[in-house]
Amino acid sequence: MITIRSLRDVKKIPEGPLRKIMEEKAALCHGHDKILVRRMEEEFDSLLGGNWYVLEEGDDPRKVSFDDCGSVDLLGEEWNWCEVANMEDGYFFVFWSTNNAGGPCLFVRDEPWLSAEVRARLEGLVALGH
Repeated sequence: MITIRSLRDVKKIPEGPLRKIMEEKAALCHGHDKILVRRMEEEFDSLLGGNWYVLEEGDDPRKVSFDDCGSVDLLGEEWNWCEVANMEDGYFFVFWSTNNAGGPCLFVRDEPWLSAEVRARLEGLVALGH
């Protein structure tokens, strides 16, 4: 699992679809407000209510650790609490609103290593229009 804690971390990601998606999501959050951009350069957690995560091959989808949020079973009930789920440029994006400030975001590349069970859950959330 890769943890993205700030815009600085986003800038370390190689050019490509994931970085592009993250930059677009960040722009939605800060709206090009210079103060918010500076704060997001330092950290996401206090401003957005959670960090961003990238699920990688070999990660256990039943025990995904979201820092202070504890471990989440992506195939369990917690998954159903997401606010947004979509698919963009080969990546699933899931956002959970766990508090008034927001919550963690998860990015998952639609790759052959992704289990059929996890892919079906992601596709189902996207289809529901979360």
